[in-house]
Amino acid sequence: MSTTELAGIGLKAIDYKRAVDARKIAAADFGEACTEWKHANGVDYIERGSQQWNQMLAGVRDALTAIKKAKATERNARERLFRACRREAA
Repeated sequence: MSTTELAGIGLKAIDYKRAVDARKIAAADFGEACTEWKHANGVDYIERGSQQWNQMLAGVRDALTAIKKAKATERNARERLFRACRREAA
């Protein structure tokens, strides 16, 4: 394995770490948005899958979209890293 190949894997590892960090931030933002929505609507607890749950998700649509995108980006970065490792290990 050459230093160029190792550098490529290292860059993919950095991309993956950044994607993990971005997903964690998006998850925190989503949780905060849900908490704010519940507070604004006078709700303490919402049962998942209920009509109120769907209303909350509609109310925090931007945060929900952001976390879905962040999770997909993380998954893709992880797969790129793993593919590069498998390719070099073979």
